[in-house]
Amino acid sequence: MIVKQLLPLDLQPLFFQMTRGEQIHSIRVCKALMAEGERDPDLLEAALLHDIGKTIYPLKIWERVWIVLTKEGRENIQNSYRGISASSLKQYPWWKRAGIVAENHSEWGAQLLRGFQVNSQLIWLVQNHQERIAIGEGNTKRIQLEKLKQADDRC
Repeated sequence: MIVKQLLPLDLQPLFFQMTRGEQIHSIRVCKALMAEGERDPDLLEAALLHDIGKTIYPLKIWERVWIVLTKEGRENIQNSYRGISASSLKQYPWWKRAGIVAENHSEWGAQLLRGFQVNSQLIWLVQNHQERIAIGEGNTKRIQLEKLKQADDRC
């Protein structure tokens, strides 16, 4: 299995804490990058782990549907609810919690990874995989991020 080949043993439990659907999505993202010739370990590990922050506050299927159906509402959530900790989610109504998880899971994933001895590039990729960052010419870090985002969007 690709996960056991690419992820260090201590990071594998993070992957397997994700829902089956998130695992499948992450493997698809990773395989898409590999099909494009990508071999950088940090990028491939980020592909497998980019959604691990969602494990902090798992959403029910109907909450996931809510996020998709209310994409325009996420614009407001982005502006109002960025930086919310998972521990404070209970104070928000369910219809806001789903969007808050969607908006903040990348930061939560980076926080999880900081508990392991991993490359800072891996943490940065997970933390920023939803951000729109202008790519500077010759900036490998940002180019990798854009590749990860594009594969994530496609898969």
